Amino acid sequence: IIVVGLILRLWGIDFGLPFQFHQDEPIVVNHALAFGSGDLNPHFFNIPPLTSYILFVIYAGYYLIGMLCGLFNTPDTFIVNIFKNPSVIYILGRVAIGIIPGTLCIFFVYKFAKNIFSKTIALYAALIMSVCSLNVVNSHYIYADMLLVLFIVISCSCIFNMFKNPSMKAYIIAAIFLGLAISTKYNAAVLGVTFFLAHIFIILKEKRRYFEIIFSKKLFLGISTVLFVFIFTNPYSIISFREFFSSFTNQAQATWYMGWQHHITYSLNESVSFPVLLFGAMGLLFVLLRHKAKGALFVSFPVVFYLSLVFFSQSFPRYVLALVPFVAIGAAYFIFDVLGSYCKSAFSKVSLSLLAVFLIVPMFAFSIKSDALFSSKDTRVISANWIKDNLPLGSKIACDSTFFRPALEQPYSQIREKIGVLNKQPALKGLKTKKLELQLKSMDENYVGFPIYFLAQDPASQGQFLNTTPALDLDVYALMQSGIDYVTIDYAWMDNTKEAFIKTLKQNSTLINSFSPYYDESIRLPYDKFELTCLPLGRQELLSRNRTGQALEIYKLKK
Repeated sequence: IIVVGLILRLWGIDFGLPFQFHQDEPIVVNHALAFGSGDLNPHFFNIPPLTSYILFVIYAGYYLIGMLCGLFNTPDTFIVNIFKNPSVIYILGRVAIGIIPGTLCIFFVYKFAKNIFSKTIALYAALIMSVCSLNVVNSHYIYADMLLVLFIVISCSCIFNMFKNPSMKAYIIAAIFLGLAISTKYNAAVLGVTFFLAHIFIILKEKRRYFEIIFSKKLFLGISTVLFVFIFTNPYSIISFREFFSSFTNQAQATWYMGWQHHITYSLNESVSFPVLLFGAMGLLFVLLRHKAKGALFVSFPVVFYLSLVFFSQSFPRYVLALVPFVAIGAAYFIFDVLGSYCKSAFSKVSLSLLAVFLIVPMFAFSIKSDALFSSKDTRVISANWIKDNLPLGSKIACDSTFFRPALEQPYSQIREKIGVLNKQPALKGLKTKKLELQLKSMDENYVGFPIYFLAQDPASQGQFLNTTPALDLDVYALMQSGIDYVTIDYAWMDNTKEAFIKTLKQNSTLINSFSPYYDESIRLPYDKFELTCLPLGRQELLSRNRTGQALEIYKLKK
């Protein structure tokens, strides 16, 4: 089971490289590299910096090995090599932050389920974790999600050990992994409910005085350990508290009420299939009814976590990754413990086993399809190659997206001009100036290339990230006056403003080529409207595709 899961996660691990086709990967990687300047303050707390700190250690090891082997002479040459081709550091990051935690999740879900229920339930839950497409896809990425799932599963396992053997050591170990989970992503803090519930059950089981539910040395040390681990792995949350608090509150405001259905009908349904989701929910209900305190403890995290997703989350399916282990264990429990209790004859037992296999097949098939797409050539690469072969060098191209656009690098002259944008970022001006200087060293200053501009409804607001400049107004006539030659359009997102812009664009330009990721090349709008970070999740979207990327069109503006 582990080997199958590992192969599914390794297949397509080099997707997109040397380009970055996951919107969040460069954020984590660039912060990790920035720590090499000596400033360990991330200046960015939308997610905790633990993932970037881990990457920093890995990259530092790679740098030292490279120095010993003569690959790099100085830190500057190391960075210049990365600008020329970042593939190695992205492969290292995907293995360390994606593949390894994603594969370990399979093992620790098995251990967790075996300790609570049975080996049969544990094996089937591990199998679901191994082939679930949401797990497989997110194990390809350099982001905090699979690391979060790993720490949550280990934390829950430690909390159950604490419940069985409530020693001071058990409290502290559970608290350490709870702290690590919160240090990976803030929403893991809801696991504190399970920790506290286990403490209450321990007090009741030992028939201790009720005031010890609050006034307990073990609880105090547990909470203190959680805080210590969080601060140790995120020291600038204290050292630079104002910066941390501002970033944290901004991220909190970026979540909203998602309603009760979205993450069930879309995120979980598309990732584990409706039958497995239904069996998982039934299994959790039976665990709660049959196992009293142990059942309540087991069900507490998925229930509270889902409540938090209802009121404070976003539409992306990765938000439910922490629920998949519990759905997997619940489904295994319902099939082999609840339904299995009624299977007395050989025929009924074989039928139950066939049902279990049948439920796995769709997940396995969609994981294979996802890996095949990871290995395909993206529309952004195909369109960029066409531009290089067919458009005059020096042509000015305006793109309606900084992400879904032809994979063309901005020329030397535009990178040099970005230094002026840094006045908007006084806290990071020195570091980003150094970055731009090293990036310029990696480039050919005589190469004219294709100047790239980005369309925005508010161009003046651009500049938080260097890859969003220079920005131009979403106005066709203004683009013509600015000397723009071509405009690229993607259909990943649409609103009234963009629709009006495209209508005017078509009246004042000529469509010279289009590039589709679909078997039916006439399709423009994606079926999956939510998962646009990298690879889509929706089954209809996956089955309709033969490559990654979005539908792109290139228009030549009239003069």
